Amino acid sequence: MNKPNFSFLKKFISGETHLAFWDVVSKGVGLVNTFFIITVLSVYQYGIFLLLISIYALFSNLLSLGIGVVNNDILRFIGEGREDKAKKLFFEYNGIRIVASLLVATFLFFTPEVLSRWYASDAMTFVRLLAGLLLLEFVYSVFKSILGYRLRFGLMASRASLYKFAQLGILVFFFFTHQLGVHEVIYSMIFGSVVSTFVLIIPVFKLYSRWRGLPMFKENIIFWVFKNHGKWEIFQQFAAKLTAFLQPWIIKTFVNTEAVAVFSIAQTMASTIVGFYPIKTLGTLIPLKVGEPEQMKKIYNYAAKYLFLLAIVMGVGAAVVGPAAIYLFFPKYLLSLPYFFVLLLYLPINALGSTTSIFLVVLRRQRDLFFQKVFKAITAIPMFFLVMFLGLWGVVVSQLIFSFILFYTAYLFLQNVSRDFRLEWRNFCRFDTEDRIFIKKFWVEFLLFIKSKTPLIQK
Repeated sequence: MNKPNFSFLKKFISGETHLAFWDVVSKGVGLVNTFFIITVLSVYQYGIFLLLISIYALFSNLLSLGIGVVNNDILRFIGEGREDKAKKLFFEYNGIRIVASLLVATFLFFTPEVLSRWYASDAMTFVRLLAGLLLLEFVYSVFKSILGYRLRFGLMASRASLYKFAQLGILVFFFFTHQLGVHEVIYSMIFGSVVSTFVLIIPVFKLYSRWRGLPMFKENIIFWVFKNHGKWEIFQQFAAKLTAFLQPWIIKTFVNTEAVAVFSIAQTMASTIVGFYPIKTLGTLIPLKVGEPEQMKKIYNYAAKYLFLLAIVMGVGAAVVGPAAIYLFFPKYLLSLPYFFVLLLYLPINALGSTTSIFLVVLRRQRDLFFQKVFKAITAIPMFFLVMFLGLWGVVVSQLIFSFILFYTAYLFLQNVSRDFRLEWRNFCRFDTEDRIFIKKFWVEFLLFIKSKTPLIQK
């Protein structure tokens, strides 16, 4: 079977440009949505909404256990020209997921009171709505995987914008009819998911035609995947999400419900900047190049250096734009700004950690990532005491300290795989001939891409 042949740089530029454009659109519409939600909901109600979303995130993450390693191996099979193995693994994994999704949705719909022991009673009345949302997002995750296998980054990115636009329509309706509350916010999420998933049906079925009629590999693959390296991703996913799940409840316990909302705004502002990092295509493209070690080494060094520098520039810009946005649109959350300013220090560290973790996944070092994420879960213990004594500042301190430790441990794990993946720290502060050649090549390819997408420039 033929292996895919493509220019990594061209696909990277194309994918990241599409994703960046739709990210701007999505986040712009999302800002409007957030304006309606935060304007109408009190700080306490918004805190309740965030606690409710933590329930949804918990079950959503459980239903996605192992998806990273499975998609990575499917892409590796495609890169090797083994479409029969890729198809087999896809159906094995998603067959298990659909059964699990139906069971979880049934549990949430018929027995929401089971969760009342751990969750605020205010949130229980909304739990049934999460069942439908989980099923819709499962369907989308399957669609997203198929789009990713065929490098259709533009379609993947546009979905988020369609979701936000559809959600906006419902929010506007309820806002002007003076009926907007937590129920209606969840309705808007469901409607956004329905619309944005529906429009992808035809493109996804067209892309699936490459597998239609293709005989699947006869032997089971999924057991081999999880026996060898996949089991570590399941463990590390669980450990990684544990801290995120516990964080709002630790804040609620030692501060108050309003503090959950205050810190969430600061954290959301910082994570929004992270969302603009041009690394979304790397997890898809790098597995297709795993058989070319020299190119893998170059990709790692370029990605780490330029993403680190970009994170610093974006952090400086955010320090100017962020306060203006809060003053203009969300004045009752001015208390979030001091936490946001300090969280900006986390951006360059996160840039390095994200790049390094992508390579560990591609190289099937899920076992290393598991131990790293176990350490991250353990950080919930010091965070517990830091919040007890420092309040919200304890969460900020915890995030800064442990994000650096997590990056450094990931880097050491990558060094154990190959010394070729070495960061020359002095290169981060200099711009030599190799950088000029790379930037020139990047700029030429970027202009060619823009020209191909803008007919007026061609005339």
